Formats: sequence, C-alpha cells, structure tokens
Amino acid sequence: MAQISKLQLYCTLVVFTAPIAFLETPRRMFEMAGQDAWLAVIASIIPGILIVMLFNQLIQKSRQPFPLMLEEHLGKIAGKALGFFYILIFLFLSSYTVRMFVDFILTYVMPGTPISIMISGMLIASFPLLKKGVPAIVRVSEISAFIGLTTGALILVTAFINFPQWENLMPVANIRIEDLAMAAGSAGSVWSRMLPVLILAFYLGKKNDSVGILYLVLITDVLLIAFVSLVSIMTLGPSIAKMLTFPTFAMVRLLHIGEFFQHLDILFVGIWVLGILLPLTVVWFMACFTAQQMLGLKEYQFIAAPTSLIIGVLSILMSRNILELRILSLAIIPSLYLISFIFIPLIVWLFTLFKPPVESTYSQTNSGQ
Repeated sequence: MAQISKLQLYCTLVVFTAPIAFLETPRRMFEMAGQDAWLAVIASIIPGILIVMLFNQLIQKSRQPFPLMLEEHLGKIAGKALGFFYILIFLFLSSYTVRMFVDFILTYVMPGTPISIMISGMLIASFPLLKKGVPAIVRVSEISAFIGLTTGALILVTAFINFPQWENLMPVANIRIEDLAMAAGSAGSVWSRMLPVLILAFYLGKKNDSVGILYLVLITDVLLIAFVSLVSIMTLGPSIAKMLTFPTFAMVRLLHIGEFFQHLDILFVGIWVLGILLPLTVVWFMACFTAQQMLGLKEYQFIAAPTSLIIGVLSILMSRNILELRILSLAIIPSLYLISFIFIPLIVWLFTLFKPPVESTYSQTNSGQ
C-alpha cells in the first residue's frame, strides 16, 4: 500500500476544502451576517474544532479506513447500506463541483460556450489523475497548494491595499448572537469537507499523526476565508456583496497593481481552474474507492469511466441556470454536509465511544493505488 507524507496530507485537504469555500462560503456569509461575515467565519473555528475531534476519534478507534469502518462499527448490513449511500453522495458532490465551476466560467469568462463541452473538458482533465491513484493526486496537490496559497495571499493583500474602505465594515459586531451562531454553524459545515482524512490517514506511516494536520488545515481555511470575506466587504460593501453570485471574483476584477498590472482576474481564473480540478478528482476518487470497497473489487480504476457519465449527466440536470444553482448551494449543500459529513460520523462515533484506540490492520495489496 502506497504511503503519503504529512505535508502531502495537509496539501490535499487544503486544496479539497479551500477552493470551493473561497467562492461559496463568503457569499453565504454575506446573506446571513452582512458586514459581520468575517466574524462569522472566525467563529466557525469552534464547530471546526469539534469536527476535527470527531474525525480524530474515528481514526483512532478504527482498524480500517472509510467506508470499511462503517461495517466495523455498525455491522455489515447497516455499514454496507451507508456505504452505498455515500457513493451517491460523492457522485452528487462531484457533479456539484463540476457545475459550480462551469457556471462560474460561463458567467464571467466564456459566455456562450456549450455547457456540455465545459463539463466534458473538466472530466477529461481529471480522469488521468484519478486513474493514477492516491500517490499522483497528493503529489499534484503539493504543487497546487503552494501555488494557490501564495497567489491567493497576493490577491488578498493587493485588495486590502487597493480598497481600504473601513467604513464598509461599520458597525462592527452589529448582529444578534443567534444569527452569528447560525452563520458560524453554516460556515463550520464546510470544514466537514475534511472527511477524506478518514481514508488518507491510513496512508500515513502513523494514522494518529493526522490530528495535528487537521488542526493546521482548519486554521489555514478559517484565516483564508475570513480574510476573503473581510476584503470583499471592504471592496464591494455589504449591500452589493449580498446581490452577487460570486462576490469574491467581482472583488478580484477590480484589482490592479499600479498602472501596469491590471486585469488580475485572469490570474485568478487560472488558479481557480487548478483549484477546482483537484477537489473534483478527490471527491470522484472517494466515490470510486467507496464503490470498490463495498463491492469487494481489486481496483477502482475501471469504475471511473462509467461514473464519469453519471457525473456529467447529473451536473447538467442539476439546475437550469446559475440562479437555481445558487439556491441549491444555499439550501441543499449545507444540509448535505451536515447530514453526511457530520451527523452520520457522529452516530458512528457513538458506537465507538467505549472502544479503546486501535492500531490499523488495513492492508491493500492490489488496489491500483
């Protein structure tokens, strides 16, 4: 079984959680918390810590990775039923990831391009990486995380310097505690996207080393999204930010460095393409890997081709336009994270409550990794 380093695990989890949250979470926070959106993101570190503790306990109490840990703790019937349920969830999230990227590109970059061509292009680009398995995915994630975090920091600092409109943040903390708690919980549900650690931790030399990495990923994501929300409010103002489908990109389009470096949104789009390709690959891998384990197959690679058709068709049928996708992302996706990535793992944890930590006995001699 191939092993990965702690740095590779960190980079993989960052590129899986941060790119989607970079565009998705601030928009949701603007609608729920207005100019205090950045405070809600910072407050989301509290549910984030609870999620990290939950995942860490599942890793410590399990001999086998997800989804086999479901059978280990819940029994064969319930475990297999939930395993097949998660295959559907991961395929749906793969389709949502593709559709979100495609609608973003069609709205701001390449309007008029047939949606089927864009979706096919994303799946074709992700397919070779998926076929090569975990070692290739984590190696590419290392490079992508460095490029993405560096470029993202440059863009945010530039925005902070270009538009220091502090009045857009006033009045600070002008939000009810109940509303702040709901916004923080909504933002915190995104950190549950660290669920792939329930598989990838078993690729480490010592699976328990993953807990420190999870906390580091959480801190990275919270600081990144809080700063994105802060500079977006400063640049656009709370009223305009609430109205836009992708307020983060609208903020980036206004940036410039002196009189020579303008249209930095081109740089952002290039990084965003890479940033969305890897989350798609990871969640697609989760779907194929889960199917392999549930069906007792020797490898998952041959599942990739038929599932690509499912992902492509579902991404087209998911919504008729970007407004329907926005409703989906606000009303359905947070609930999906809450049920699939928090509530069900919490139920599994309750079954492990009185079990001692165990060493991994999982081995995979022929999985195509």
